[in-house]
Amino acid sequence: MRANGTQRAALWIAVLYPVYTLTLAGTVTSAMMLQLPLLILAFAAVLAAVREGEEPEKRLRQAFIAGLFVGAAGMVKQTAIFEAAAVFTLLCIYGERRRLLALGGLFVLGAGLPAAAFSLYFLAAGHFREMFEAVVVLAAQRTSPDVLAGYGPAAAYNFTILGSLENTFLPSAPLIFLWGGAAFAVLRLKRLRQAFPVHVLVVAGLWLVASLVGVMAGRGLCTYYLLAIVPPLLVLAAAFFSHGLEVAPRNRQAAFVLSLMAAALSMIYVDHHDLFSPNAFLAGDFPATRQVSRKLLDLGLTPVDRLLVLNRGLAVYTETGALPPSPYFHPTQLLGIFHTPSPDPLGEALNANPRFIVIADPQVWHITEQRSRIDRALDYVGKHYRAAAAITGARDSYTIYEYVG
Repeated sequence: MRANGTQRAALWIAVLYPVYTLTLAGTVTSAMMLQLPLLILAFAAVLAAVREGEEPEKRLRQAFIAGLFVGAAGMVKQTAIFEAAAVFTLLCIYGERRRLLALGGLFVLGAGLPAAAFSLYFLAAGHFREMFEAVVVLAAQRTSPDVLAGYGPAAAYNFTILGSLENTFLPSAPLIFLWGGAAFAVLRLKRLRQAFPVHVLVVAGLWLVASLVGVMAGRGLCTYYLLAIVPPLLVLAAAFFSHGLEVAPRNRQAAFVLSLMAAALSMIYVDHHDLFSPNAFLAGDFPATRQVSRKLLDLGLTPVDRLLVLNRGLAVYTETGALPPSPYFHPTQLLGIFHTPSPDPLGEALNANPRFIVIADPQVWHITEQRSRIDRALDYVGKHYRAAAAITGARDSYTIYEYVG
């Protein structure tokens, strides 16, 4: 922003970026927090590629770099395809007409390189088919009719257009100050043109639209999906609060500081019930899972033993070093409708008879999990396992079962 906008706006963004990302569930979503910097670098590169007076060779190089970063973002989360479309559109809008083919071609080349590199890696390791099936085929089937039906009638509304809009915009209430700043940036565009580059606002606007489409594509079911819209909203709001306020010159510094304070305080006030962690499912009860891990080790669990964490507390795998009994171990695969090569992933995991099974409070389950599958697992555990220990934490409770035959 300092290179393409103004230093004042860059400072406004730099101060508030951690405030809005970490508090808006950024502490529980490593994928989104990894993807955001890649997307920011992609849009920074496209701004450099279309900057006036830039050398032709550098324009081409920046278009390639923009593709490289957006391609890398796509390796983290597939919704980056929407931001990729926005970057490509911007190259077409602002790129030199006689160089559009070269700009677009280098962007596509850069975007394809991360996927090609990962494909070659899995091909060399002998697992290309499994990777393609998991990342492309099965991912595409996550919105198939039978998967959506598996959520049950209570969740059907979430998959309508109105439901997607509601799930996208209502949870974004903590961003109200940024939404207001973005709206005023559009309304005060004539004033902003005198102090802020208009093409940066256009880039941020198109970025915001693309990221909103990505959030809606995920039906807005998780609060942290909204992290995708934070960077473009910050750019638009920063432009207004840095250069669009009608205040006397002697009061500009004070107005700038007050806007920073108001932006931070509004986020904290509106979201004070869910700061940092939106719910127990996403945040987890890490102190309790550490107790579970210690208890498992006390019970004699070794890295060669097999362990199944049925519904919540997946951190136990890494804390103990024990592996699950089958390739399918995520609760979404075991307890929800989720296409896998195995027709019965839950049965495969249970029939492997891992030495220990950890089950979090079964009276609480995620919208994607089916009660019938939880009951099936509990029935199997009741016949073949004994309750070895119980852990009660501040957010969740866990029971450890040991195999008896």
